[in-house]
Amino acid sequence: MTEKIEAQIKALQTQILELEREVSQVELECQDIKQELADFEKRYNELVKPLTVQIKAVKDAISSLRELQLKKQLGQKIRLENLWQNINATPPPEPEFEFNTADKPNETKDGKNIKQLYRSLARRFHPDLAKDEPDRDRRTKLMAMINHFYHESDYDSLKALDDTAPNVAKKDAPFIDSNIPLTTMILRRLTNQYADLVIRLRDLKEERDDLRYGSMMGLKLEDSLARARGEDLLTDLAQEYQQEYWDLMHEMQQLRQDMEA
Repeated sequence: MTEKIEAQIKALQTQILELEREVSQVELECQDIKQELADFEKRYNELVKPLTVQIKAVKDAISSLRELQLKKQLGQKIRLENLWQNINATPPPEPEFEFNTADKPNETKDGKNIKQLYRSLARRFHPDLAKDEPDRDRRTKLMAMINHFYHESDYDSLKALDDTAPNVAKKDAPFIDSNIPLTTMILRRLTNQYADLVIRLRDLKEERDDLRYGSMMGLKLEDSLARARGEDLLTDLAQEYQQEYWDLMHEMQQLRQDMEA
């Protein structure tokens, strides 16, 4: 049985290494695409996005006006004061967009505080806290596991121990079975690690595809073709939206005048 488990461990370790390499590669691809899009999206957010936000606000106001107009025609009393409070005469500036390519603190494996986790486990499972001799024996075996994982810098196995008995401090709380062989614990940890990597790789591939084939990349490609013709797609688009915005504003003001008449 031990030889079979060790063979499974070895096979999983090989698969995990391959998955980690693939995850790293796809992460780099995502970062490259984000960097490629960053300047274009920043310019889009400066020129175009504020207008789309304001156009939507005016369209919503027009829709509300038409509903109020219908109510007025049906003889209901209406008030218009609150309708224009959030409609500005000109589009507001939009905050600049930047891709955050840096890792968040403590999200990478290297950022995990293994010493803090080790101390927490030691405080919970130390043999000196035993109620009787059987409990001391069990705690001694567990501390041997904890020390082994700590010296191997095996954060995941320590975390597995921590997750197995989250309520051990409480009376009669479930306790870790210290008779489980170390190889079995390692196999469980590797199995979980493999499953996590599979999910991580799937999510990264979906993110990569969204970046590659999303609307922003499509717009960027259109912009590249426009530039090859000596045109500026975003400037032209902003001008079109600006005209649409003022046309909508005129329509809204006309509706308002009709209702106040």
